[in-house]
Amino acid sequence: MTTHKILCPLDFSPSSQDALRLAIRLAREQHAELVVMHVWHVPLTGLGDFPLPRRIAERIVQDTTQSLDAAVQEAQAAGVTTVTQQLVQG
Repeated sequence: MTTHKILCPLDFSPSSQDALRLAIRLAREQHAELVVMHVWHVPLTGLGDFPLPRRIAERIVQDTTQSLDAAVQEAQAAGVTTVTQQLVQG
């Protein structure tokens, strides 16, 4: 069986970093596309119906994008030729 695409969801915990390394190895061995993904949610503010301040949401997106970029760079450095990233809110 040939694998064409591997999805590796990340929460940036030590366990998900282990999963990333495994996904990188499998993608390299199978010549498969690797998709690294993080799904984030808008955290509760603890203030009832008040929305999360925009600057905090922007910081979450910025920090997460940097972490996904690092995962892509790690995969590329390990020899995975096709790596994409997705940041999904949900």
